[in-house]
Amino acid sequence: MNYNPYASPTAQPQAPQYAPGGGGGYQGGPPPVGVVLRQSWELFKANAGVAIGAMFVVGFILAIPLFAPIFGVQAYFLSDVISTASSGARYGRPPVIVYPSGYFMVQPILGLWAVVLGQIFGPGLTRLNVAIARNESPSIGAVFSGFDRVPASIGWALIVQAPVLLGQMLIAVLALADVSPMVLQPLLSIVSFVALPVLVLQAVGFIFVPWFIADRKLGPIAAAKAAWNATSSNRGETFLLMLALFGINLLGACACGIGMLVTIPWSMIAIAYAYAYLPQGQQATQTY
Repeated sequence: MNYNPYASPTAQPQAPQYAPGGGGGYQGGPPPVGVVLRQSWELFKANAGVAIGAMFVVGFILAIPLFAPIFGVQAYFLSDVISTASSGARYGRPPVIVYPSGYFMVQPILGLWAVVLGQIFGPGLTRLNVAIARNESPSIGAVFSGFDRVPASIGWALIVQAPVLLGQMLIAVLALADVSPMVLQPLLSIVSFVALPVLVLQAVGFIFVPWFIADRKLGPIAAAKAAWNATSSNRGETFLLMLALFGINLLGACACGIGMLVTIPWSMIAIAYAYAYLPQGQQATQTY
C-alpha cells in the first residue's frame, strides 16, 4: 500500500448518532425535538395513506356513539335554556344561558362514557404508529389489534380523568340537593380547568404511558412507573416536544380544521418515534 503524505485526509464513516438498536428499540437515548419532528414527518409522508386512513376509520366508527349522547342531552335541555334566557330578556335583564339542574346530573355519565369509548381503539392506533416509527409496514387493520389492552387503557384514562370526573360527580350531588344552576354552571367551568395541570404533568412525565400499555403490555400502574422512569433524565425535552406538537396542531386547526387531518397523525407518529428511542421502548417480544 502506497502512502502519500500530501493527499487530502479521508473522513472515516461514522455511525449515525441515532440508529436503530436490537430488538426494534433504539440506542443513543431520546433524540432532540428537531430530530423527532424531522424524522416523524418523513415517516408520515411515507405512510400518509395508512395514518390518515386509520384516523378516518376510528372516527367513522366512534362518531355516532360518542357524539349522539352529547348532542342528545344538549337538545333535550335546549328548550329550558331558551326559556330561561327569554324570561330574563322579558324583564329587561340581559339574556343569560343557564342549563337546568338535570343537565348537571348527567355530566358524570357523559364524561365516563367518553373516557371508556375513547380507549376502544386507542391501543390499536398506538401499535400502528409504533410500527410506523420502527419502519415497519402496518396496515389500517392494525387499529383493530389492540382490544386486548383496552381494559388497561381504560384504567389509565380513569386515573388521568379522575379529578374531572370527581368534580362532575360533586356537581351532580349539588344539583340533586337543589343548588341553583347559577352556582353550578361556573363550578362546571372550574372543574374543566382542573384538567390543565393534569395535562401538563402528563406531558412532562407520563406521555408514553399508552405506548407502554399497548406495546409492552404493561398494566396502568406499571406503565406509569416505566414512563416516569424513562423520561427522568429528559423531561424538559419531552415537554418541549409536547409544546411543539401543540403548536403544530394549533396551526392545523387554524386552517379551518382541515390541517389537523395531517397534524394529528403526524403528532402521533412523532410521539411513537420518541418512544421508540427510549431504552425501555424496545419492541415487545410477543407479536400482535
